[in-house]
Amino acid sequence: MKQANTLVSVLVVIVVAVLGFGLMYYLLVAPNQVNVIEEPTPTPTESDVTVSETPTGTVKVTTTATVSKTVAPTSSITTTPIAEVTPPADWKLIDTMSFLPYTVYRPNGWWFRYFSPATLGLDPNQLPVASEYVGKLSISQLQSSSSWNTDYIGQLESGYSQISQVIDSNSWLVLEGKFKDNELSTGNYTKLGYVKIGSKEYVVQLIGSNNNFDGNESKFDIMISTLKFK
Repeated sequence: MKQANTLVSVLVVIVVAVLGFGLMYYLLVAPNQVNVIEEPTPTPTESDVTVSETPTGTVKVTTTATVSKTVAPTSSITTTPIAEVTPPADWKLIDTMSFLPYTVYRPNGWWFRYFSPATLGLDPNQLPVASEYVGKLSISQLQSSSSWNTDYIGQLESGYSQISQVIDSNSWLVLEGKFKDNELSTGNYTKLGYVKIGSKEYVVQLIGSNNNFDGNESKFDIMISTLKFK
């Protein structure tokens, strides 16, 4: 009987202890806990994404300097053939020089003069008898096979343009660019037309103080498209 009372007393003590511990947890610990709900990760929009591209290789650029009398053009274009062009009504036939190996027209009001050995010069102003200047427009028969490269292409700054043009069944090479600065020319521009007729080579040249050739570029185009070789 005494043993039973002792067991009951122990159980009562345990229950009281458990209840006391639970009461203390409820009063002291539980108020400080916060419920946390995991939110889904948002899908990134285009403005949220940074794309980083990693190069797959390294490009090495090597610049090699070369020295040549002929400067390579920046572009070479072949244009549509021109069959035949009628000279404008205000262009006049130069018919006083029957020895010329071609038939040529001049803009109305322009002067012309023949310079030995084989250059016909045209200009809005009267041309001097003896001068390095042969006019804004000129036609020359080349006297040597190297003259085109040395006397014309070789005088241009790098970066000139180049087109191939067939006019009246003749193949023309037309260049446009700027002269190198020298004692005869500073900052002038030129347009050149080169053609070979049989064994003879000809160059039509336009010069001007700006890249519009002082408004005369259309005259160059008319001249090479109306020029007739005999």
